[in-house]
Parts: sequence; C-alpha cells; structure tokens
Amino acid sequence: MAERRFLTRLLLGVWIVAVFSDATAGILRFALASVGLVWVSYLPKALVVAFGIFAIFRKTRSFVQLGSFTILAFAAVIGIANGLRFEQIASAFMLFMPLIFGAECFDNFDRSRSVVVKWLLLVYAVSCVGVLLTNFVSVPWSELAYNVGDVAVEGVRSWSYEGFNRPPGFTRSSVAVATILMISTCLLYPVAWNKSKIVAIVLVIVGVGCAVVSTTKGVVAAIVLALFIFSLPRKLYSLATGSFVVLIMVIPLSTVFVRYTLGFDNPFIAFLTLSFDERLTNTWPNGIDIVWRYGIPFMGRGLGGVGTAARYLGDSGGPLASASVMDNFALYMYGHFGLIGIALFVYMARCAVKLIKRTDPFDRGLGLCLLALLISGLSMDFIESLPATIVVGMALAAAARRRTKPVIKFTRAFSPESTLTGYGA
Repeated sequence: MAERRFLTRLLLGVWIVAVFSDATAGILRFALASVGLVWVSYLPKALVVAFGIFAIFRKTRSFVQLGSFTILAFAAVIGIANGLRFEQIASAFMLFMPLIFGAECFDNFDRSRSVVVKWLLLVYAVSCVGVLLTNFVSVPWSELAYNVGDVAVEGVRSWSYEGFNRPPGFTRSSVAVATILMISTCLLYPVAWNKSKIVAIVLVIVGVGCAVVSTTKGVVAAIVLALFIFSLPRKLYSLATGSFVVLIMVIPLSTVFVRYTLGFDNPFIAFLTLSFDERLTNTWPNGIDIVWRYGIPFMGRGLGGVGTAARYLGDSGGPLASASVMDNFALYMYGHFGLIGIALFVYMARCAVKLIKRTDPFDRGLGLCLLALLISGLSMDFIESLPATIVVGMALAAAARRRTKPVIKFTRAFSPESTLTGYGA
C-alpha cells in the first residue's frame, strides 16, 4: 500500500512537470539557452520516457501497455527491414513512450484526480495568457533557434501571413499552444459542467477564443465539432464519430486519385485555406507515395519511417524528408504501422465513444479530449505532442478498464477541498 502511494505521488509529480514544462516550453528554453543549459528542458520528457519503459517491465503492466509495446516492437522490425537508421527507430520509440506513461498514470490516479484537474486549470490559464500576450506584445523567445549536436532545432516558431499572426504563447508554436488549449478545455468541460454549467460554458468560450487568436484553424474546428458530437443524443455518438473517422481517412487517400487545387484571391480566405491546400496538393499525395515506394504497402515504412524522426534523423534534405511530416494522424499511423495503424486509429475512435457514454465526468472528459484530438488529426500529427500523447494513453487505459462502481462521485471539483474519487474508491 505504501509502495503504491509512493508510485502515485512520483507519477503525479512527473506528470505535472511534463505537462507544465511543455505549456511553458518556449520561455523555458529561452531562459535555459541564455545560460547554455537548453538540454535541461528535455529532462521532463526524458523522465516520461523512463517511466514509460519502467511501466513496460512491471509485472502489473496493463493490456494497453503490453499491446503498445508489442506493436512498437513489430514496427521496429519492419523499419529495420526497410533500411531505417537505428536513431530513427529509437527516436520514434521514445515519441510513443508517453502513451504508455499516460496509461500508467491513469491506473494510479484514482485518488489524485482533483490534483490533476487543478493543474489542468493552471495550464489552461497559463496558455490563455500566453496566447494573448504574444499576440499583442513582441517577446524575446518568439524566434528561438539552437543546435543539438549537428541538428539545427527551431526552439520556438512564430510567424505571420498577410498580416495574420500565429502567436506561440509561452510554448513552442501556435499549434502547440492550441493543442494544449484543446486538451485542457475538453478534459475540464465535463468536470466543470458537473459543478456549474456557467463555469463550463465560460471555460469553452475562453478556450476556443484563445485558440482562434492562435489561428490554429484545425484545432478550433476540432473543439467545436467534438463538443457538437458530445451534445448529441447518446445513440448518435457512434454514427457521428464514425463519419468523421471515415472523412479523416478518405480525404487524404483521395489525393492519390484526384488532383486538387484551391486558389483564392481574397487574402483572408487564402489564409484560412493555405495549410489545407498544401496538404491536398503536396503533403498527403507525396506521403502516401513515399510509403508505397519505400515501404511495404500493407505494413508501412516501420517505426521512425515518417514524422519528426524521419525528418531530422533520416534522409535529411533528400527526397524522403519532404514527406516526413504526414499532417494527418491516420496517414501518420499508416506510415509507422501499416494497416495495423489504421486499425488502431479506428480503435481509438471506438474508445472515445465508449468513454463519453459513461457517467463519470473525468472519463467523459478523457473521451471528449480523445475525440477532439482524432478530429484534429485530419491536419495534425498530434501524437508528437507530449501532452496529447499522455492523454491518449490515459484515455485508452480508461476505456480498457472496467468500472467497479456504476457511478463515480465527484464532489466540488473546482474547490480546494475537492475530492474526485475513482474506481473502487
């Protein structure tokens, strides 16, 4: 019992450090780079990876953890067969470790959910302030760049198009801060609704508003669509979610057979469609072509064959680097795991529906968050975001775990004396 309490506190501490450091990654890296200690900013992620590996070798590992490790190991073998470099495979393996860490967190956070909610509120507030500040004030960390060994790293990305700014907030980019806003808004909404409908509505309005300021259009659409599905009658959850899952897979696949061209003279409309146009005309068809040409059509390129690992550690500057970022989660999973990846994508959607059908507000929040992430996956490789990957692991573990009580009591979720009890409490 004492050992379990110690492990829970340790995991909770690592979870807090990892999520909060990611939400403030831009300003943190700037401060550390100024004194030559930028490597310290990677320690939280290293801790998450270490605990993910630790969870794999525990006797009490869960179905999600064991299944994830087995699939990663199989994909690594495929990567070796396709001639991928060891550093590519190792880097991609570490990218997926936060998912296993997230599953371990959920299994140990039964009596710590109120602490998780409070820290999510803090991360939510910091992200909102960061977006608004960097949108109106020029900050010194907005264009941070440095080298890690021989690799040039864009520490913070801040840019504009036709007068429209993309503020990075206190983190690395507008996409990163918008993803954090999406996670915190969706996870907190059902919990807040259980306490006060007005508080829940205000959380959504402010969160979506700040995501709009970040100009990350895919995230804004994902939050709105996920909340729309969440508000539907329970019997329509599966149909609505399934429809979006099909679209997320069919639209990029159609680029192999249809050549799209989106051209608008209006600067505002051009700004709204710029990224989507690039994906339709180049990113998606090139990505599929690379997987089919340099991989195995049914098995993908293997672990590390696409994404950041391939971009920085693979054929950098060569023909494969241009297709390294798939900008679609279904294609990203297909590139790593082949048809197994597509099946995993569908399984995640099923888990999201399963969770939002429950009565437990925290479980429903995880389901809503997973649903929003999957919808945003039309235009994002969100699994490369540390907080997003951790939440995916927590959601999969929640969906795989059977409840020991039909209803889980949440008391005063947003008050200092709150206690959010969990399974078997």
